[in-house]
Amino acid sequence: MEQKDQAFGPRVLAVPVGATVAFPNRDPIFHSVFSVSPVKRFDLGKYGRGKSKSVRFAKAGVVNVYCDIHSDMEAFVLVLTTHVFTQPDGNGAFALPPVPAGDYTLHVWHPDRPELKREVQVPASGELALDLDW
Repeated sequence: MEQKDQAFGPRVLAVPVGATVAFPNRDPIFHSVFSVSPVKRFDLGKYGRGKSKSVRFAKAGVVNVYCDIHSDMEAFVLVLTTHVFTQPDGNGAFALPPVPAGDYTLHVWHPDRPELKREVQVPASGELALDLDW
């Protein structure tokens, strides 16, 4: 999750439990990445351009990430108990990795909207197309 142009990128990063996330600073100024979220509290301290620090996420949940120097910088690490997840492209389109046929609950998470849940039945063959709208 890079720091560039005084913003985190991407704003939302989904990772499985146990993942380590790097926070490289690509700005010509110092940043100080931290979180006070109960899921994972950390403070990486101040560091400049070209430096990177990492955090391991061992517990599932939403971790709000901020910069102590720039109060308008905010991001989210969504730590998941599953390996079946994806993030939409710039047009909102997404594709999940293949999963076995069966009944599932699809969870859609966005930091500015309520969570959306949809029961889906994955067929034994072919694709499943969904239109999701808040």
